[in-house]
Amino acid sequence: MRKPTTRHLHALTGLRFFAALAVFAFHASILLAHTRFDGLRDLAAPGMVGVSFFFILSGFVLTWSWRPRPYRSYIRRRLARIVPATWVAS
Repeated sequence: MRKPTTRHLHALTGLRFFAALAVFAFHASILLAHTRFDGLRDLAAPGMVGVSFFFILSGFVLTWSWRPRPYRSYIRRRLARIVPATWVAS
């Protein structure tokens, strides 16, 4: 049997999807506030809790799956992930 190279928490990673979905529903309810979908606001009320839940859960999953790596490699990966999104958003 092979030893796994990384530690994953697939069940908790899946919960992040539902937290992100709650946040999305909350933002959609704001956009649809004065339409015939006004009742969506009651359904999307947990969206504010979804933000906190998503960040707490993400921090836990990232900490759990952490492996010691060179600092330079970490910075390079973070920049490769963040900079293009920042350029697109601005």
